[in-house]
Amino acid sequence: FQSAFYYVVWIWVPEYLYNREPHPIKHIYLINGVNSFIYLTIRVAAGYIIDRYLHSDPTLTLIVFGLVLVCTLSIALPFLDRINEVQFLFVQMICGVFSAFYTAGWSLWGIRRF
Repeated sequence: FQSAFYYVVWIWVPEYLYNREPHPIKHIYLINGVNSFIYLTIRVAAGYIIDRYLHSDPTLTLIVFGLVLVCTLSIALPFLDRINEVQFLFVQMICGVFSAFYTAGWSLWGIRRF
């Protein structure tokens, strides 16, 4: 799930929006770079937040943030043909935040299994 999400949100969607007709988004790679930096920063903080405030419950974070992430993508993807730069910035940022919390829970699950 995580690799498919990464490909769709960080590679396919920016490429689609850059090459779409008739209104391509020419600054999409700058937006993608900024959001990638924010995503990596939040990903580090998500592990701390889950440990501190959710008491390291990986199952809860996997279920909650996984469902929220799937719902967010299901709502956003059908509207890609009408989205502009600012809307894409926020959609990708929101997906990045939910993904960061999802992967933090996934990492905790893996650590507890081994």
